[in-house]
Amino acid sequence: MVVELKICALYKRCRRLDEDCLYSREQKVLQVLLINELKTSEMEEDTTDFPCPSDVEVALEVLFQDFPGVFEIPGFPPCALQSQVQALVKDNSKVEPELRHLILFNAVRSFHVVVGGVVDSVIVREKDFREYVEGLVDKQNELETRAIHYFIDRILKVYRGKFLEEWNLEQHFGKEALEFLPYWVRVGVCVRRDNKSYWLSLPNVGRFLKHCLQGRKEILLMLKRTRFHEIAVKTLEKRKLKRSSFPPKFHLRELIGGGQVEQIESPAGTMIRLE
Repeated sequence: MVVELKICALYKRCRRLDEDCLYSREQKVLQVLLINELKTSEMEEDTTDFPCPSDVEVALEVLFQDFPGVFEIPGFPPCALQSQVQALVKDNSKVEPELRHLILFNAVRSFHVVVGGVVDSVIVREKDFREYVEGLVDKQNELETRAIHYFIDRILKVYRGKFLEEWNLEQHFGKEALEFLPYWVRVGVCVRRDNKSYWLSLPNVGRFLKHCLQGRKEILLMLKRTRFHEIAVKTLEKRKLKRSSFPPKFHLRELIGGGQVEQIESPAGTMIRLE
């Protein structure tokens, strides 16, 4: 009975997301996989009680599964913008607290970014981030290898926020951590915030954000050129963007979550309209 209730709750969450936003056939397959995983986990250890995935967790899994990859950056991990999560979650007031919970328990990590003058966050699985960073290390450079392993094994365990400060680093880890900072900057896991602090960063995220910005601009321009500043979702999804390698659906979620366009239902089907 408990298993059935949990599966029912998860199914309802997936249905709400399905009704509200741009879901594809592949995402419906993901829903089935999530439910099957829940069944398996409960059967393997039926004495353990655990909650169903939250709306934010389900939305993130959908976005990670749908991630198109960045062709210029081999190994770039699946990631999502917070604005895309907001597009898939009906109650946006849940997004921030649920994300903080996932970050606190090492499920994901969130990075501060600015896309076209708009502040956003890039979210990536903690495990994927660590593996990606380790793969960027120059194994021939012993000091760099040591610095990055120090960052992965020690710094990431302490810092769950989006930036770190030099005084705090020295207080917790001593001068050794400050000596490693130039290597962290070179690899791209730290970016200068001001004279005494650094943003934690996803290496090569700038190229990813370039695609986001260019695709976003192209779709907005497309909408401005239509008579009523609106276009059918099916029509838009069939188009191949010239300035971005990502599919239109990827950018639509950004724009909906960021409040730049709205999704409306009409007799002709689902439409996207410029706000």
